[in-house]
Amino acid sequence: MREIIFRGKRIDSGEWVYGLFARAKIGSLICPCIQKERESDAGDFVENIEIDGNILSQFTGLRDSKRTAEFPEGQRIFEGDICSFMLEGVKRIECVHFGDGSFVLGSCISLHQSQLDYYREVRKSLLVIGNIHEHRNLLCGD
Repeated sequence: MREIIFRGKRIDSGEWVYGLFARAKIGSLICPCIQKERESDAGDFVENIEIDGNILSQFTGLRDSKRTAEFPEGQRIFEGDICSFMLEGVKRIECVHFGDGSFVLGSCISLHQSQLDYYREVRKSLLVIGNIHEHRNLLCGD
């Protein structure tokens, strides 16, 4: 089963927060994901964080190819992320968006797990290099 998680920018500090998304009368909220270590923690209260509802992204369920100490399985790829990759020997930079029932890289590469297997070259070189909310200039080649 795919991990469902959202990313949003805090209203008060502009900092990214990750968790479950809810839209309420007071605005858009993220409830931070906290891994429960004990059964007795299940009733702990977690404060919701108000986010800018226009800057919200869902996790695609996939990770990029770069392995680091911070991201040993690769960095999570969210909707709105800008990724670089090699396809047929050409370096490309595309944005991840949701379309036709799945996440798509650019205009034609489906990120659905079964489809991604076909693009082995893409998967081997896929790197998150920014996102459209903070690095839109990357899509223009600047």
